[in-house]
Amino acid sequence: MSGSKAGTPVEIFCNDVAGRVLLPAAELAQQYDLRDAPQAEVISRIAAIAANRQVSNSMVAYKLFRDGLISHEMWAAVTSLYRQQWLQNRNAARVKENDRGPSYYVVRRHRLGDRLLKLSRRMLTEGALSPSKAAPSSV
Repeated sequence: MSGSKAGTPVEIFCNDVAGRVLLPAAELAQQYDLRDAPQAEVISRIAAIAANRQVSNSMVAYKLFRDGLISHEMWAAVTSLYRQQWLQNRNAARVKENDRGPSYYVVRRHRLGDRLLKLSRRMLTEGALSPSKAAPSSV
C-alpha cells in the first residue's frame, strides 16, 4: 500500500482492502480524539500504531484519513513528511551503495539482460506468462 496518493480508483480500492485487512476499523476507532490533535501527537500515535501492527506510517495515516479520524489537511501534511523522510533515506542508501558497489538487484538485472526482461514484461501484460513462471528461481 503506497498510502501517499489515492489517485486511481484501482489504487484506492487496493489501499482500502489492505487497510481493512491489516488495520481493522474497530482497533483504529479508539483513536477518535486525533481529529483535533496537534501534528506532533498525530505523528507520534501513527508511529505507535505502525510499530504495533508492523505496517508503514503512511498506511496508518491513510487508514486514519479514510476512516475520518484525521482531516484531509492533516493526512496531506503527515504524508508529505513521510515522503521527505523516505527520500532522505533513499538518498542515504544510494550514497552507501556507491561506496560498496551496485546492489543485488542491479547485478541481477544486468545478468538477465534488458531483452529478456522486456520480453517477460510484455508476456506478463498479455497474460501469456504468469508472475510465478516469470520469476527466476536462480540465475
